[in-house]
Amino acid sequence: MKKGLLSTLFLSGLVALGLQLLFVLPVSASPILPQKKPPLPTPVTVSSEVVFAAPGDANLGDPFTFIGALKDQTGVGIPDGSITFSIFGEYLTQTRTKSDGTFNLQVNKDLSAGSYWVTASFNGAHLQAPSNASVVLNIKPATVQVQTIPATAGIIFKMDDRQFVSDPNGMASIQIYKTGIFRLDVLIDQYHSPAKLVNFGRWSEESYLPFRDVRVPINDVVQVGLNVYHQVNQKFVDLDGYPVDPNRISGITIKSAQGDIFNFDHSQPSWLPASRTARRELGLDETKLQYSVISVMIDGSNVVNQAQQRFFANPDDSWTISLILYTLHIDTRDGLIGSPVGKSVTVEFPDGQIKSFPLDNSGKLDIHSLARGIYHIELTGTNGLNSNIPVALSRNQDVSIKVITYLDIGVVVGISAAFALGLIFYGRPWLLHFFMKKKKPNNHEAIWTSIHEN
Repeated sequence: MKKGLLSTLFLSGLVALGLQLLFVLPVSASPILPQKKPPLPTPVTVSSEVVFAAPGDANLGDPFTFIGALKDQTGVGIPDGSITFSIFGEYLTQTRTKSDGTFNLQVNKDLSAGSYWVTASFNGAHLQAPSNASVVLNIKPATVQVQTIPATAGIIFKMDDRQFVSDPNGMASIQIYKTGIFRLDVLIDQYHSPAKLVNFGRWSEESYLPFRDVRVPINDVVQVGLNVYHQVNQKFVDLDGYPVDPNRISGITIKSAQGDIFNFDHSQPSWLPASRTARRELGLDETKLQYSVISVMIDGSNVVNQAQQRFFANPDDSWTISLILYTLHIDTRDGLIGSPVGKSVTVEFPDGQIKSFPLDNSGKLDIHSLARGIYHIELTGTNGLNSNIPVALSRNQDVSIKVITYLDIGVVVGISAAFALGLIFYGRPWLLHFFMKKKKPNNHEAIWTSIHEN
């Protein structure tokens, strides 16, 4: 019975399978092929935008900053986006955006001065299209400023094979277009001015050569110290205010406060250092030089008190130097009568020179501006006994010269003889009667002679 049941179930299965095949297969009895899957939908790419702010001008050698953002088409920031920066197409640097899509990058790049086209690029990501933006970056040249101490216009400097000149405030400046070490020269030999002479002095550092190296960029002003010379003239007056002929000056010695001594063998205008530069806590500082007059030689004598008169050397200056010179008043008189005598006076000076000075009608003479010393005076142009009179001149002095003339001698001799005869006759009156009797003729003899002649 079990075998019959199994056979029935087997036959039923075959019938069911046949029916299924009958309804599935087409009538043509074509072969069964696998069916294709439908294509997947194409993903949609989202556009992006790089917002790049212009960095502004940057100084040569200073860092500059790139600021901007990466946004999608709805304006929402795209985080962690890779931003690449390039200059004229050459790679510069890169960064990634923050969580809000912004970027802020400080760049240290040694660029020469000029204008640069900077591009910030986003190369795209999953479902995000690439984008870029460009701005102009301006690198300003560095300015090197040089200050002359003291302020002097017209000083020529050279740097980067270019020359530049100081203005009336002593300031000179030049623009340098790349970083590095440059040599700065002071072309002091090209400075020409009729009012002053200038020599190189020093730098603010302990350097005394007319050139130095400067690292660019530099924030400090470069200071250069100059030694300035001014032309100084001298005028001379005596103690009475009378001008003194400069040709009489045979030598001048002056001394600066720093101890420098200058000797001149003439009274012509001379170039003197007017200032020096010294280093102070805040930089170089001008120190004006003061001078004291040590000696002025006239006629072999020093006619000033040492270091009593002091001066500064200013532009186109003229020193009025007071000389210790005296006046000699000479009065010549006849030794007996007291009347004016002589025509001139010969004076021998302390240095041996001899000069003649005419007397006026009253026999007087004033000789001004005489140096202290020993003078010898002799009267000329008179008949008499002249003598050489020494005079030690150390102040204004009056000299009275008494001259014994030959007339005075005759008068004195005559008076002396008459006086002597008077004494003789006074003590011996008979001699007077004798001479008078001898000279007076006898009356009888005179009568006889008269008769005889008739």
